[in-house]
Amino acid sequence: MAASLTARLWFLIPVLLLLIAGLVFPLYSLVSGINASPESMSRVLSLDVIIHVQMTTLRIAGLVAILSTVLATSVTLLIRPLTSAMQRVALLVCFFPLGVHIAFRVFGIQYLMSSGSPFSYLLRYVFPWWTGDLPSLLFTEIATVIGLIHWTFPTAVLVMFPPTLKLREDLLEAASLLGAPRFATLVRLMLPLLLPAILLTFSLTFCLAYGAFITPAALGGLNDITLSRLIGALFNEGQSDSASLLAMIGLVTPLMIFGAIYILASWLKRRNAEYQN
Repeated sequence: MAASLTARLWFLIPVLLLLIAGLVFPLYSLVSGINASPESMSRVLSLDVIIHVQMTTLRIAGLVAILSTVLATSVTLLIRPLTSAMQRVALLVCFFPLGVHIAFRVFGIQYLMSSGSPFSYLLRYVFPWWTGDLPSLLFTEIATVIGLIHWTFPTAVLVMFPPTLKLREDLLEAASLLGAPRFATLVRLMLPLLLPAILLTFSLTFCLAYGAFITPAALGGLNDITLSRLIGALFNEGQSDSASLLAMIGLVTPLMIFGAIYILASWLKRRNAEYQN
């Protein structure tokens, strides 16, 4: 018992050091920066601008998290009954974007969204009645969402796949023997059991999309500026003091959302464990 406690303490020491270096000191720097120059911040940014940028960032991150979670849940449920070899092939395809440099990923999305690309011809095929030029999706919020989903989807699959494999076959077989339709089994049995993993996947992809910088900067337009893009612009213009409040918001918001969803997911996981026992 004493050895186990000592091992835990030795494990907590580097964790605490990383927490202090990566969170406490930056948080103190942000707070001191806000207190040091509120006048400069008010000259550059108004409250309406901050609220608009925050709401835009929340909308984009929320949409990306919802779509990534839905896609990952659907894909993992589809590949679950496959053989081990087929599962590995499917996971390799899902994880492939993680091995591609972000510059190439962004360039690929830009190419697909540009006029004259195969995607534009596909749109022309889908909408043959459109007589004029099809609207360009490049440098729009749609392009930002697509680019972020391409980045967060592999992570979502990585989180969702293990809980999907752990679904109890006896419960599924019992539902089938009782005559439950597949859709009812999915909605009333499988998804409730996967709900903790679904919530954690949503929170993780939300935090990743909320703090993304390169993808929104390369694919987004002037009407969908995110918090990270605004902070980067202020730093480039030498207005680092004005970015303190924005950085504070960008740090606290995902932590609050992840913490709240983690607590809810942990409670649901304990409840599901009691239900299965």
